[in-house]
Amino acid sequence: MQPLGGIGAVCREVDALLVVDAVATIGGTAVDTDAWLLDVVVGGTQKCLSIPSGMAPLTYNDRAERKLLARKRIERGLRISVEEDRAGQEAPIRSNYLDLGQLQDYWSPHRLNHHTEMTSMLYALREGVRIALSEGLEARFSRHRLHESALTAGLSAMGLELFGDPANKMPMVACVVVPEGVDGERVRGMLLHGFGIEIAGAFGPLKGKIWRIGTMGYSCRQTNVLHTLGALEATLLRCGFRLPAGEAVQAALGVYERSGFSC
Repeated sequence: MQPLGGIGAVCREVDALLVVDAVATIGGTAVDTDAWLLDVVVGGTQKCLSIPSGMAPLTYNDRAERKLLARKRIERGLRISVEEDRAGQEAPIRSNYLDLGQLQDYWSPHRLNHHTEMTSMLYALREGVRIALSEGLEARFSRHRLHESALTAGLSAMGLELFGDPANKMPMVACVVVPEGVDGERVRGMLLHGFGIEIAGAFGPLKGKIWRIGTMGYSCRQTNVLHTLGALEATLLRCGFRLPAGEAVQAALGVYERSGFSC
């Protein structure tokens, strides 16, 4: 949840593009693309939209389009760069894997496509977006904030430390510092095989130091939060970590009670 307000205006002053990774946030919190002057926003399907992975919803404005179209001439919907190359001009930059210049032809008057569409994924995306809109975006955003609050209250009551600046925390991921003397991978394995709960580890310099617990889309619900807190408490106790037994679930229930949320 980077504070993006104001950055877009500076990028326009220096003629730079502002590209935002919103893979984990699309569908779970507001992404004010136009108000924040974002030039490109890349989303994901498998997070808060609860759609199978494999697609990346993408939006970009005229500024970004001019940049990508400047990479090669487009005439009558086709690229004619071979003759230009032979004339000694700068060779175009090409990619057959993610070339937005080619992908734009899908919705151009020419309706050209350079690969077979993943139609089943498109139907899945449509259904996921339909469900999100049926719930209502503000209600959906509120749901993510509520269950995150319950989860983090439970984690804190358990004596666990949350990683990162709480002012910029995402409502759909809780990063938890692995307690000193606890084998983080053993805890993850016990949760997965004993309770059917999978929490993530981390990469790079944080590998082995934090867990990541997601509350996203369909999985962002009271039953999952309470089940995860109870299972994590039981697992940590088995691993020798001293904690106030029972307090985690009670803290989460307190959040739900104060919010007026009913099962």
